[in-house]
Amino acid sequence: MKIYFAHSFRRDGVITTLQERDDFQLQTMLRSLARLGVTVIDPACTSIPHSDPTKRFAYCLAEIRSSRALVVDARERLGLGVGAEMMFAHEQGVPVFAILPEGSYYQTRDAKGAVSVHAFVGGLSTRVFPTFEECVLELKELQTQGKK
Repeated sequence: MKIYFAHSFRRDGVITTLQERDDFQLQTMLRSLARLGVTVIDPACTSIPHSDPTKRFAYCLAEIRSSRALVVDARERLGLGVGAEMMFAHEQGVPVFAILPEGSYYQTRDAKGAVSVHAFVGGLSTRVFPTFEECVLELKELQTQGKK
C-alpha cells in the first residue's frame, strides 16, 4: 500500500524531508508504517528540481492520485501546497487523514471550552486523529481491506 504524506517541507528556506525531521512522534510513525510494508511518498523526495514547478506539480498530483490515502501532519501551520494537496485528494476520492491534536494550530478550544477545527482542514479530512498512533491503526485497517 502506498500513502502520500503531505507536509510543509520548506522551513526557514531549508528543505527538510520527513526522514530528516527531528521529531520523535513522526519518526515512530514512519517506522511503524515501514514495518507494515507501507510505502510513504514524501513530496520533498524527488529528483525533479525545485526550479521546475510544473513537473513537480504534475509529479505530486500523480502520486496523490495513485495513493491509498493522503496523510497530513496538521500539528503546525501548513503552506498553500499542503492545502492544495488535501483538496486534490479529496476531489479524487483519496481518503485524507489529518493528525490534529487538541491545542494545535488548526484545532483549538474557545473560552467556553468548545472545540473548533479549521473549516478547510475539517472539511477536507476524511478522518481527524489526535495522535500519530491512531492514524497508523486506521492505515493498518485500510491496508487489510486490500485496496490499491
